[in-house]
Amino acid sequence: MPSTSTSASAPPTDPLRSPPTSSSPLLQFPPHLLPPLLPYLPPPPPPSPPSPTSTPTSTSPSPPLPHLTLTYASSLDAALSLSPDAPPTPLSGPLSKAMTHHLRSAHDAILVGVGTAISDDPGLNCRLWLAPGDQAGGGVRGGDGVRRGGGGDTGDGGGGGSGGGDLVRQPRPVVLDPRGRWGVSEQSRVVRLAREGRGLGPWVLVATTSEEEERYAGEKRRVLEGVGGRVVPVPASISTAPTTTPASTVPSSTAAAATAERAGGGTDTAAEEGGNDKGEVRMSWTDILRTLGGLGIKSLMVEGGAGVINGILAEAAQEPELVKSVIVTIAPVYLGRGAVTVGPERRRGRRREREEKEEEEQKEEGKGVMRLRDVVWVPMGEDVVLCGRLKASSSSPSSS
Repeated sequence: MPSTSTSASAPPTDPLRSPPTSSSPLLQFPPHLLPPLLPYLPPPPPPSPPSPTSTPTSTSPSPPLPHLTLTYASSLDAALSLSPDAPPTPLSGPLSKAMTHHLRSAHDAILVGVGTAISDDPGLNCRLWLAPGDQAGGGVRGGDGVRRGGGGDTGDGGGGGSGGGDLVRQPRPVVLDPRGRWGVSEQSRVVRLAREGRGLGPWVLVATTSEEEERYAGEKRRVLEGVGGRVVPVPASISTAPTTTPASTVPSSTAAAATAERAGGGTDTAAEEGGNDKGEVRMSWTDILRTLGGLGIKSLMVEGGAGVINGILAEAAQEPELVKSVIVTIAPVYLGRGAVTVGPERRRGRRREREEKEEEEQKEEGKGVMRLRDVVWVPMGEDVVLCGRLKASSSSPSSS
């Protein structure tokens, strides 16, 4: 499908109006901007949210891998923030921010890395509100892709607020924390929102080693389970071999882990904050998706940080089908050199003596690059949103 552009003019009324009696800032996504996004949303989810009590077993049939949507906001120079140790850099405008919450409403779960959880203290909930008559309501999911929360019932973490509109069903927050570094507490924003009925309890993905799981054996596990969350072990390996990316070797402190994850550490796997003196904890995205699929997750929206995004792109270079959709908000701003950037590493041969030769061959044959197909550009205010799917290159296993 050739690239297309969808022009959108602002509706006469405020597209981000909130219900008059809302006690929290809710967002509304303009319906006229939705059609170009629909082909990139996951299939309709099951009628009820995934149960946090079920655990996949080795004898269970393998469920299909969840639909993975990779989404983030970047500058014109592919940067996510000004620097690894700076506060989050606002990039999305009002319309694209509302779009992000619409995307959250269409997924079973949203995932961030532990660095993002440490540095940003995100809420990881959906603040989308549907005004009466804006969309075709009823059922779990309408033609707009939104999962509704039952006409204002917030028992499963509805959006909070009132005013006669529909409240969407909340996605499950997921934090990728291989080494158990996240200091989740009663004061963590995601926990507070779950306790207030404005979100769901977070799941934390940790490595299947006794040391990592023990770090969630006490108070942190109690906090998670107290709001319906849980600790989810994921198969992992410990690598003691030196890595080719210095940023993937991260100090053990939580502050340093957050800085390195936001800087793009662990770009080759989901080991965005491994690399201490005991080796680097490595999780494959296939194992992560398989584990979540076994818990009933049918769709997963990955939002960051840079290490997580780069790790997905690195693995998807060999297995493009891991990522079903890519939705990137591009803001009209340059963050400059030294900013935290995202992008797949150029693939090289395993043997050092062949690297230069393979690189020249890739340049000549157009290999070693990742392209998107089925591309659509959607203007949203001052931003532009890119929607597409990863294209298997001729050098990837899936295309041979």
